[in-house]
Amino acid sequence: MKYNTTPIKNVDANIFVGKFNGVDFSFEPGETRYLPTHVTNHLAKQLKIQIQDKNPEIDIIKMLSEMLGAEIMTKDPERPLTFKEEMDNHELEFKTWQEGQKKENLLKKEEAKEIGKEISDGSENPSPAEIGTGDPSPEETGNTGGEGKEEQYV
Repeated sequence: MKYNTTPIKNVDANIFVGKFNGVDFSFEPGETRYLPTHVTNHLAKQLKIQIQDKNPEIDIIKMLSEMLGAEIMTKDPERPLTFKEEMDNHELEFKTWQEGQKKENLLKKEEAKEIGKEISDGSENPSPAEIGTGDPSPEETGNTGGEGKEEQYV
């Protein structure tokens, strides 16, 4: 279970309808329900107010002790995974990762095919000036004068 449980009993002689998070909880007189502790505590405050409004002289401590039972530890403790569970999770995560890699590679291949197709169709043929020789220009190397040529050919 996700939460610990605390019993709550309607100690009033009338039907009690409490509300938590927009949900109505109806209790017949004398009815006990087992709900998550945080919900039970909230509803107990509402029931206490309902009873106090009719009988302001009531012993609140006695009423609450009759209304609320002891908390029952029903929350599942978070436990570490066993080695086998860790390995199973790892394999699942790897398969997911691997599928993502395959999809990414497929998209890259499709994109490369599209680019190749455009180039072969002549729609995006680069000019010889755009292709260049592969050597950096003198402006790119900073070698615009005659200095340093001897070292270059040594």
